[in-house]
Amino acid sequence: MNNLRSTIAVGLGIGLLLGFVNIRSFIVSDTLTNSLISLSLVRDGNFELSEFEPILRDRPAGQDFWALRTQKGLFTKYPVLTGIIAAPFFAVFSWFDFLAKDKIDFWLKLGRIYSLVLCGIFSGILFATTRKFVPVRWAVVLTFFSVFGTGIWFYTGSQLSNQTLSLLCITTILWMLVKMPANRFCPFVLGLLAGISLSARPAALFPSLVPFGIYLHEKALRKLFFTLIAGFSLPCFAAAAYNYAAFGSPFITGYSFVPWDHFSASILEGLPGLLISPTSGLLFYSPFLVFGICFGLRSLFYQNRANGSVLSKWLVFSFLGHWILLSRWHAWHGGLAYGSRMMLETIPALTLLIAQNWHHLEKSAALKRLLLVTGIASVLMYLLGTVTFDAVAESWTDKNGWCLQKDFIMLYVKERSWKTLIVETIRKGATFAAIAWGLYFILKRCLCHPKSQGVAR
Repeated sequence: MNNLRSTIAVGLGIGLLLGFVNIRSFIVSDTLTNSLISLSLVRDGNFELSEFEPILRDRPAGQDFWALRTQKGLFTKYPVLTGIIAAPFFAVFSWFDFLAKDKIDFWLKLGRIYSLVLCGIFSGILFATTRKFVPVRWAVVLTFFSVFGTGIWFYTGSQLSNQTLSLLCITTILWMLVKMPANRFCPFVLGLLAGISLSARPAALFPSLVPFGIYLHEKALRKLFFTLIAGFSLPCFAAAAYNYAAFGSPFITGYSFVPWDHFSASILEGLPGLLISPTSGLLFYSPFLVFGICFGLRSLFYQNRANGSVLSKWLVFSFLGHWILLSRWHAWHGGLAYGSRMMLETIPALTLLIAQNWHHLEKSAALKRLLLVTGIASVLMYLLGTVTFDAVAESWTDKNGWCLQKDFIMLYVKERSWKTLIVETIRKGATFAAIAWGLYFILKRCLCHPKSQGVAR
């Protein structure tokens, strides 16, 4: 019960903190349709979005970026599964007659509230996963860094995005692989979650398929492999059915009729860019994740099963596969996004790799201090986003991952000044810290028991 209380406290606290201190309110066009699909399903029972066209035509990036008109109507260019799953949440609010259909901003904000709920659940599950290997306080720290020291704060805590659902599924998969025995029900659920993750976010291919590697690698689990496939196939068939109904083929999406054409970036630019570029680099904005990469590479060559587990190896393979795949994507820098966006799906794996190798950090106070320093630096990097992103988003024109002058911080300084940036960052930082500490003490008092501060093994 103490474990459950602390898990609820962490999830609730992070969800509330994301709601109070948000990086952006600026709505990006590629996340509009998730809320609209939910609303359309609740009110009209279909996925067709023509009724919203007059309202959204003048929004940033215009209709062409978020929807595609076919002979059957106007449909989103993006996967619909996130909107389908959110529909029951929207249905509750659709009962109120005074909520007019044209109040689109209200429904977008409602989508953000739903996203915050998913982020809270994601945070609680990530905490529950890491605490198997580390003391509870450090599990809280790792979870805090993983949310507020990465692009999760920017992207999934702001709008109802497909990455939010994919991250939740990936983290739940890791929790099940760490916590639960391999029984006859587990592989079906693992496959279902992997299928939902991939159907909601096709770019999350490699992080979603970690269970398949585990079940193929372990001889005792191979007999359950087809159960895993059965669960995986359900959401994939549902996505294919939607593609067929909307675009005439199960293999065609609205995003592109020739998807591979978008894998046109130079791998020599994208590979280092995804990690260290000054506008989009995962390690540039979240340096604490260097620990996860280093521990992961170590696990590939360490033969002792206790320290270099099968799961660790497949986590590294999923990271490498995702990194290489997205390095070829034409918008590997993430477009209109603060910090690293395209590598978000690897963050749960990297966090878990840090937790699995905690015994190395326990031996060195210097390494633990370095983890704290790099984690705080990561949070500060994204705290700058709370000041800069909304202020310059509407004047943003293009993003080049290697051009520092295209970064939101530099654009903000150019339009205003370094002094304004420092003053506003201190103000936002003080607000963030005050709310964080307040939520910590309230939730600790209400939900946590003093004895839960031990080490969960």
